[in-house]
Amino acid sequence: MDKSAVENMKYTWSTAKTLKYIRSCTDPETLHMCVCNYNWDDGFEVPEAVLQNPVCTLSTALCLFYDGDCWEAIEDDDEDEFFAEWRAFSRSLYDRILNGEFQTEPKIKFDPGLSRVDLYCLQKELKPEEMVFITPIDGTDCDVPV
Repeated sequence: MDKSAVENMKYTWSTAKTLKYIRSCTDPETLHMCVCNYNWDDGFEVPEAVLQNPVCTLSTALCLFYDGDCWEAIEDDDEDEFFAEWRAFSRSLYDRILNGEFQTEPKIKFDPGLSRVDLYCLQKELKPEEMVFITPIDGTDCDVPV
């Protein structure tokens, strides 16, 4: 993991430089760390670039899904322009996760952070193929704050 690059990305790099780095990143763990340290006030351009990177793992996609509050966006019917972009991002990510478009190796830790009650309710509500959204993944912990 390249912690110094993620730190520079977060605090000093322009969006253009960040996008160039994300697109050229070949380390799935560093890519995941970028996601964990992303400021969602900066929009969807960087998350989209992460999802287009061939080394993006399922754990990273799920992290984006939860950090981007995509469940809410999918269910929200607000017509505001921002919400339309958020909803489109969320629905696309949802579909891509269900279609198995993200690699599962190397194993990077993902925990949806659900309470036992939330987990119980979701297990009753979700379709079998949607269980991927609530199933923790063991692996290397790349959720390193910078």
